[in-house]
Amino acid sequence: MENMTKNCPLCGSPIKNGRYKCKKCGADFSAGGGDAATGQFSRGELTAIITAIKKKIKVFGWLAIAIIALGIILAIGLSASLGEGGGPVLFIAALAVAAVFLIKWDSLRGIVKKIIKTSFTAEIREMLATAFELESYEPDGFFSPEQLRETHLKSFDECSGSDLVKGKYKGVPFAFCDLLLTEEVDYTDKDGDSRTAKITQLEGQWIEFKLNKQTASAVYVAERIEKVDSERKRKVNKAKELTGLKTNLNYGPYHFGGKVQEAYTDNDLFNKNFQIFTDDPHTMYYILTPHFMEYILAADEAADSRSEFCFTGDRVRIALTNKRNLFDLSGSEIKKSTDFDWVSDKFKSDLRFITDIFDALLKNEYLFGTEER
Repeated sequence: MENMTKNCPLCGSPIKNGRYKCKKCGADFSAGGGDAATGQFSRGELTAIITAIKKKIKVFGWLAIAIIALGIILAIGLSASLGEGGGPVLFIAALAVAAVFLIKWDSLRGIVKKIIKTSFTAEIREMLATAFELESYEPDGFFSPEQLRETHLKSFDECSGSDLVKGKYKGVPFAFCDLLLTEEVDYTDKDGDSRTAKITQLEGQWIEFKLNKQTASAVYVAERIEKVDSERKRKVNKAKELTGLKTNLNYGPYHFGGKVQEAYTDNDLFNKNFQIFTDDPHTMYYILTPHFMEYILAADEAADSRSEFCFTGDRVRIALTNKRNLFDLSGSEIKKSTDFDWVSDKFKSDLRFITDIFDALLKNEYLFGTEER
């Protein structure tokens, strides 16, 4: 029994039973030191815990930089005495040692983010309950691969996510979460060798709304990638040139099993910004009304993302590629992690990001049964 472990309620790291302090984050659950059941600490205790971790992060970061710099200096300075190939070997050895420190550096950053998430879960839930008719909030939950694949909106091999929220907004049922979808693609490099590349298909949010009616056919709307990410287009084209990797920049009938065809609206601005695919253009005109195209453009602007929509049955699914993780801190934001008022405002901003998108879409009375605003 002594060797059994439990997870630290603050950072999730394993702790041996009978011990009251987490070696990873330093949280002390002995008498007067936080709540061992929930991981809740006072703001002062959290500040002390996070500050100590941030000091370690800084140390490991500087150690990695110093070792790489030392490796370069020694490789150049001793290249003559080490003989041919000795300098590169020494530099590679320095990189290997630096990599160990960088792994530790990255792990500690992850612990800080986990601590913030755990500490603010109750506040996030309260914010969600204020904005929505909240049904459930799962900090570690996300849509299942089966749910995602049934739309044919995204192809992927691996799926992970967080912050699954379900409820109603202005009477309309919804669910959303953060998602990371990746796919392994086989290709032949410029030397004719077979390779496998892992491509990120989605890093952002997946949103699902229940429509007020059944759509007769499938309609897919995908923002043109060259509009939102010309730099990525340039890099992908360069990669294709160097490796022969067949990476499609936009959607097409191939993406949906050849069952749909490209279609166009009478709105030139919308056609310029989005590609449309459907197996029934007649249904497309019922969904993509002149007003709703304006709403989609407004929602896309609010999302500040690459937006993709799938209208099937009584659902619309929306994939937002923005590399944004809601109710969480990015790597660059860790330095502000002990400014709890700032963190709270950041999470409120994340919530406004979602409600602004919802407000733009729910203006469509035909699809959602809401009043025109």
